[in-house]
Amino acid sequence: MAEVSNKKNETTAIIVIIIIIALLVLLLAGVFLFIRNIALGELVAMVDDGNTAISQQQGTEDTQTIEPALPTDEEVRMELDSFAQNAAVRGDWIYFGYAERDQVAVTRLSDDGTQIDRTVLEWDSWWPMISVFDVTEEGDFLFLLRAFRDDMEAYYYVKYNVAENRLIYQNISDQLSFDMTTVWITDALFDSAGNLIIHLWDEEVLYVVDDHGNFLARIDLEAFRFSHLFRARDGQVFLLGMDDSFEWALKGIDLDHSTLTAPQYIHESVTWIWNAYSAQIGSSFDLYVDLDEHGFHGYDMETGELTLLFYWEDIGIITDWGDDVLMLENGRVAVIQRHSERDRLWSELIIFTP
Repeated sequence: MAEVSNKKNETTAIIVIIIIIALLVLLLAGVFLFIRNIALGELVAMVDDGNTAISQQQGTEDTQTIEPALPTDEEVRMELDSFAQNAAVRGDWIYFGYAERDQVAVTRLSDDGTQIDRTVLEWDSWWPMISVFDVTEEGDFLFLLRAFRDDMEAYYYVKYNVAENRLIYQNISDQLSFDMTTVWITDALFDSAGNLIIHLWDEEVLYVVDDHGNFLARIDLEAFRFSHLFRARDGQVFLLGMDDSFEWALKGIDLDHSTLTAPQYIHESVTWIWNAYSAQIGSSFDLYVDLDEHGFHGYDMETGELTLLFYWEDIGIITDWGDDVLMLENGRVAVIQRHSERDRLWSELIIFTP
């Protein structure tokens, strides 16, 4: 009888142990689910930033990307066929200048991205580089090119008459006594008359050549700390920079007297200007600037008013120093971004309405 009793006790103990183990398993499972729900809730709180949503229905995680709500009407986003070195706007067309090993070309694209054509210039040179490119009201192409020609490197003023299929060029390095081993053009721009204004890195002067590439003027900057050249909506070229008190101002160019005009000061709240962009004929403003890394503003020279137009982060575009920003008709904006991937160089065009 004692032996039978011992076996019953052992069986009871085993059953009790099994029950305890089962209870422990259930308890651990409950703790795990509790911790998991807390962790998942924290994860949702961390990533729910308006761009990502996580669903917890039936214990599943369904990640869905939500496009940010942009305060813009993006009209065009397209890859260009090559590395666009310069861009210009005239009427309903956007023009891109290209320079390759022994060729200079211009691609013309309608501002809705639907029509495109290409013009190749009969330009006999080696390794041309485009410093400045523009298009006249008549549709002719203007270039400042650095190229090897006749076994000599020089800067050339180049004008291509589209209607007559005629190329005019002039070596300006000799006229301006440029030392091609050290010369560095920091900025250059054509005015509405076809005159070319040039600023060099190590000289506090402007050089001006006329619409045939002939020397026109040499203008002293008079202690004005140069930053950018820009063309206002009336076609005149102005300097943007700082005076000797480090206040931002604009100065015009008086070609008749080879001097700069009196400064027009921008609002005193402006401490730094990251980038400056020219206006087009008929634009709402004379100058467009980034007053910080993201804010895009328009400046009216007549009223002296500075207007915030948009912030780049709201548009969803990250701009860089090498990008072109062009003002189109009806307040639209075109951005040309340049990219490099190993042995491939390419550009992208984005057109939007803020």
